[in-house]
Amino acid sequence: MTEEKKYYTTEEAAKMLNKSKATIYNYIQKGILVPLPDHKWRMLNTRVFPKEQVEELARKQEKKLGLTTTEAAKFLGVSRSTLHKLVKEGTIPAVQGTYRGRQIFYINQIDLEQFAGENAAYLQSERLKRRHYYDKERNIAFFQKFSTKAGREARLVFDTGGRWAFLFPDTHEIQSYEEGIFKEELAPSYELNYGKQNTSPGFLKMILPAKHPLTMEFFDMVYQQYEISNLLLHFDPADYDTLNDVEIHLKKTVLKEVPEHLFRFLDRYVTKGSLLYDKEGYLFIETDIETLTISLPKNLKEKIKKEGEKEGISMQEVVLRILAERNWEE
Repeated sequence: MTEEKKYYTTEEAAKMLNKSKATIYNYIQKGILVPLPDHKWRMLNTRVFPKEQVEELARKQEKKLGLTTTEAAKFLGVSRSTLHKLVKEGTIPAVQGTYRGRQIFYINQIDLEQFAGENAAYLQSERLKRRHYYDKERNIAFFQKFSTKAGREARLVFDTGGRWAFLFPDTHEIQSYEEGIFKEELAPSYELNYGKQNTSPGFLKMILPAKHPLTMEFFDMVYQQYEISNLLLHFDPADYDTLNDVEIHLKKTVLKEVPEHLFRFLDRYVTKGSLLYDKEGYLFIETDIETLTISLPKNLKEKIKKEGEKEGISMQEVVLRILAERNWEE
């Protein structure tokens, strides 16, 4: 480690502690900071302080005013970028404070609880967007099938700490990801394709029993024929032992070579959209929304846009809500 990394100069200590140089000199007189004996820094007409001494003082001076944005994002189950957007627009109140020499936002947990209670649907939508079920760096996903050279099968799940783990269906044993890869020599039974996101509106929604073998059979078909970018999953809690249901969102598509018994199983759990099946084994996934293109006066479009921005929803969701309030007869 170089000497520059071991010490803070007076100027650096002042910045770290968010104090003036005069305050640093006052700290020296009071013994709060003890400079190192003069050495080559004397040529620069400054004092130097051990790095750990300054950082320890910074930690003692910090007064935590609430949750940090990282902690708040985890509390709500959303990304940090989403949390920062909510703070920036004033939807969630925050105050500025110092943390390790940096200016950051602090958020009161009571405000987060109130926001969560009033915006449950919005938060669920944001959680789905995070694709927490998919690890893009490793290109692996929840319930993906793995197997050994001897043919033993395992499924990717989460353990009680929210870490990737392997479930062996034959013994119900759960093993860490590292043990499965390096000890058992598990390898993916198929590769995943992230693909290009489909921006068309609407989706099919199913809530499947998590531990049913046909649920896992369906995941295998989806992972092999579908693009991850158009698949959204939601399950809570994350660990497999306490997992009961998995909520699945799919854009419009067609799956082939689907056995009829699987179609009949899936059809029972559709809550939005519909499934169509033909005897050749094609499963047609139909979404809950059809596209309708209309022309609007500019001022009306701007009103819809502002309403969406105010509520944190899309223009399409604003229009759908307005139409739903009309109670159209079928």
